[in-house]
Amino acid sequence: MKKKIINIFIVTACFAILSCIAWADKEQPFPVNEIKLDNGLTVLVVERPGAPVFTGYICAGAGSAYEKIGNIGTAHLLEHMMFKGSESVGTSNIDAEKELWIKEDSVWARIDAANRKMRYIELNQPDKLKEHLKYIEDLNSILDSLVKASSQYTIPNEFDRIYTRHGAAQFNAWTGYDITSYHVSLPSNRLGLWFKMESDRLKKPAFREFFTERDVVSEERRQSVENNSESKLFEQLIATAFLAHPYQIYWEWQSEVNNLTRKDLEEYFSTYYTPSNLTIAVVGDIKTDDIKKLAEKYFGDMPYQDNFEPIYTVEPEQLGERRINVSFDASPAVYIA
Repeated sequence: MKKKIINIFIVTACFAILSCIAWADKEQPFPVNEIKLDNGLTVLVVERPGAPVFTGYICAGAGSAYEKIGNIGTAHLLEHMMFKGSESVGTSNIDAEKELWIKEDSVWARIDAANRKMRYIELNQPDKLKEHLKYIEDLNSILDSLVKASSQYTIPNEFDRIYTRHGAAQFNAWTGYDITSYHVSLPSNRLGLWFKMESDRLKKPAFREFFTERDVVSEERRQSVENNSESKLFEQLIATAFLAHPYQIYWEWQSEVNNLTRKDLEEYFSTYYTPSNLTIAVVGDIKTDDIKKLAEKYFGDMPYQDNFEPIYTVEPEQLGERRINVSFDASPAVYIA
């Protein structure tokens, strides 16, 4: 599950434009059939008879650019959490899990409050610092015990195993600035299974193993940015190129990821993972009529929502050259935007 694609960004964009120009006046060999459900969900179908397989995509029209300051990293963490299953897949007792999640979140709120009070104690009550640190340590121990307790009801990777048993390949996802995409390839006779599985995790997601996965996403930054000269340089490049637009943030900051809550994910999900902001795309040895029936059966009952929050920020005109130098133990490199 990757974050963002950056290598040869400019070159890739140029090739994409040239490709569009080349195909503009040509008839598409495989027409795209569009289906629109009453709740606003868009379904795109490309029939490609041949090998009895298909690839299905679920795309949410929002990514990291739609995050708010203070919860940067929500889109990426949510992408990870969507692989944890649903209220029916990945659990042996969802009610018991939910009870423990409430307790986990309550303890985390106390840890967060204690962490925010730390600076005040350091400056004004240094004699109480040791006691306060012990208090935070005890709370973290309680949280760890609750996480361990909830794990007894978790069936790890069940979503993935179900797909694998039915011949799936390339089950993955990625988060970009403007989109989050989930995809998998399956035999054509498993089309119904795919619709059932995907609708299940979109209608009733279960953000289990939250604190464990939050640590995973936080660690990804260290591995992919802090220890990678190209990523570090690119991060500084776009931070310099964009003054106002949210594209200026390449990878979420650990200080924000480490403080994300389950509520942050729930709010982002309910705002952007709505039918009118979702697009389903299916390509392969399938029929449009079958796709339409399955889409209406599994997604048609999702309620219409109009709470999408667009990006209003417009990047101001650049009035001159901007330049940034980054020191890193690596071979010299130059990026130009």
